[in-house]
Amino acid sequence: MNPFPGLGRPVLLVFPANPPKPGEGWNRYRRRIEERLTPVRRQVAAVTGVVLEPLVAANALHGWASDDQVSEIQGGRLGTEIELVDWGCEAYGEQADVSRGVELGEDSCIGGKHSGNGVTVAVLDSGIDARHTFLKVAGAVSTCPEPSGTPGWHGTHCAGVIASKSPRYPGIAPGVRLLDVKVARADGITSPGWLAQGIDAALDADADVLSISFGMNHFSSRTPNGHGWPCPEGRCLLCRAADHATACGAVVVAAAGNEHLRVQALHKDESSLPPNAELLCPGQAKSVLTVGAIEKAQTARLYPPSSRGFARPGVRKPDLVAPGVGIMSTVPLPEHGPPYSSLELYGLSSGTSVATAMVAGAVALLIERYRSTGVTWTPALIRRDLLSHCEAPVHDEELREAYGTGSLDLSTLLS
Repeated sequence: MNPFPGLGRPVLLVFPANPPKPGEGWNRYRRRIEERLTPVRRQVAAVTGVVLEPLVAANALHGWASDDQVSEIQGGRLGTEIELVDWGCEAYGEQADVSRGVELGEDSCIGGKHSGNGVTVAVLDSGIDARHTFLKVAGAVSTCPEPSGTPGWHGTHCAGVIASKSPRYPGIAPGVRLLDVKVARADGITSPGWLAQGIDAALDADADVLSISFGMNHFSSRTPNGHGWPCPEGRCLLCRAADHATACGAVVVAAAGNEHLRVQALHKDESSLPPNAELLCPGQAKSVLTVGAIEKAQTARLYPPSSRGFARPGVRKPDLVAPGVGIMSTVPLPEHGPPYSSLELYGLSSGTSVATAMVAGAVALLIERYRSTGVTWTPALIRRDLLSHCEAPVHDEELREAYGTGSLDLSTLLS
């Protein structure tokens, strides 16, 4: 079934990579890349009638067309350097597991004098419920067909992990300026174009941190929830967009995925899968802080579905793991209006999506600390500092030896 009725077939035109120059900020970079994309947009519109939107950070164009129009684009002599990515239509974004786990409550937050004040965090997800009693959304934009303000369960939960102001279940950084960048419908359906455009929208809004708990997997579109997304060694347009966002000065935090058990099952069936099959995009990007999930901070036992592997030869992902099981956070409010019971304000969830939000909040705390001391921060500095707070796991042999990843110690991050 096509989850995009009325839109047609996705069109993704990818240009040769043109990264930001040293010291080039987002606004200058946007102007330079748009000058490169505009002539092809006009050519496609004139020849086929298809209107394509720019994906600036990705150095690409996207839109929707009929099969006949796609054939016209293919024969439109756009140049040998411009690639038409042939991608199918099944695109359900990475979802958290809402059926397992134990409540962590106050153990899921960091205390101390820092709250993320003055730091802008964009949550690229299925939408945040701005009506929620304990969430304050500073701005909202949608890059998918649903309007901004249409909340998703997944997006609202991840936003609360970062920025909930609840005294009972506070977020990691409740003082941040929270942006709702809706890259997926409330039911979790997304597309690479919507996600890449969301990266542009977050940068347009001067986001310091991009929290991306959505991503595209590499399973065949013939398998259940398979996206069929190609990514040769972390160079797809999503990974490129994330790397370029980092080069423009933002910290990008992305989920590794919850695909490990599925990959193991497919390998038992002798299915042929690429080495990076478990890892979502843009989580395979070189500069992204890619996050896996552990069950408890105290034991650092790996959450079994948490994805891991090689994004490219010699480069393991994720970069770190964080608590991601049984996390209580905000969920969309029911329509009946206040008063609301605690059962209606919060919900439990597990997965790398939750762990990603944890790390995004921790990044906001580090940025606030640097700013308060007058130190100019960069994504590279934040990355080094954050990873220096990761302890080698001692309770999980698989995590320690095969995974090669440290566990974020939230309790001592700012001590």
